[in-house]
Amino acid sequence: MSGLGSGAGDDQDQGEDHGEGHGECQKAQQVVSDTDFERLVKLDTESWLERAVIGLNLCPFAQKVWRDKLVRLTVYGGDSQEEALETLAEEIKRLAQNTIQNTLKKPLQNNSSQTASPELHASLASPDPADPAVPHLATRPSAQTTLLILPKLCVDFWDFLSLVQAAQRVLKAQKCVGVLQIAHFHPQYQFAHTQESDPENLINRSPYPTLHLLREEDIEWAAQTHPDVSLIYQANVQRMNEMGHAAWAALGLAAHRTPQRP
Repeated sequence: MSGLGSGAGDDQDQGEDHGEGHGECQKAQQVVSDTDFERLVKLDTESWLERAVIGLNLCPFAQKVWRDKLVRLTVYGGDSQEEALETLAEEIKRLAQNTIQNTLKKPLQNNSSQTASPELHASLASPDPADPAVPHLATRPSAQTTLLILPKLCVDFWDFLSLVQAAQRVLKAQKCVGVLQIAHFHPQYQFAHTQESDPENLINRSPYPTLHLLREEDIEWAAQTHPDVSLIYQANVQRMNEMGHAAWAALGLAAHRTPQRP
């Protein structure tokens, strides 16, 4: 360091060039740090999907759509709810466009709307393209469900619920009600009828606050193909009660690997 300093001290122009270069280096380090931060957030989320949602069979529809790489993970790493909602709007447009393009390829059929509940995890439902009952799905979009992960927002669950309400307004503003739905997950998730410590709440507890965009058509498909989707939640409650908090913690799903950004 002292050698570099002595060489630059005799020439002001060289010193200014060095300062500009140092600034560019800092910017490059910031980009790398942000990229690494996003990568680790995605790794934590992938671990949750693989070990809990799929590994514990919390969603019987999840394995195939995950295996086929039809789940889009998007990280908003800032701390502005306004910017987070702008990112959500972009993701809504992306997924809705895929859905509309796919719908245009379908034969006419009766589309009776089903109401999704996030605890069913039917949000990861994926029709099988090889199933002769759904020939219009031979060509699938690049993603058919999206997780928007918000690692720096709404640490408090009740604050997160306010964000969820705002997200619903964004969905309405985008005129995508009836095309997409929003489910939500949180590290402190609590169902309305439970106590905070009830193992049942683990069903919807994710490493980070997460908004999940899902397509109405996939919810309808899940309802039509599963014997009784209401049994999924009941089975999950029983599984979590038997498992308990200690066994859940042993899965290592906490967001402990995420660094603090500079």
